[in-house]
Amino acid sequence: AYGGQGLLYCTGDPPAYAVYDRPDELEIVISTFNMVPEFGPVAGGFNLQLAPDVHKAAEAEPDHFHTAVNRARGVGAGGSTLLQVVVAPTAPFDVSKADLVQDDTTFVAHLPKRDVQAIPQLSVRRV
Repeated sequence: AYGGQGLLYCTGDPPAYAVYDRPDELEIVISTFNMVPEFGPVAGGFNLQLAPDVHKAAEAEPDHFHTAVNRARGVGAGGSTLLQVVVAPTAPFDVSKADLVQDDTTFVAHLPKRDVQAIPQLSVRRV
């Protein structure tokens, strides 16, 4: 929550994440380690779906491949293999200037704090 309003919503146990409240922005770092992320915009924010990386899982012994999905849904016991994280920035943030960066192990959202009302628009950059 930020300012008493919800910001991050997750199904099941959330993946490892960190939130940094900086003077000019809020930075959210979500781990995608051993996961395959799928990004999609939602009204005023974004949705990140995470599933276990089946190629990495096939290379590892089953006892040594763990992700947040294993904890959340009991993979191997008939549970779902999908995690969902929704980031819904509230009024203090300028979504029109949001910067989303994805690399091999993290998904980072830089949410600038609002100074001026702007038309919502997201920029996605994959590295």
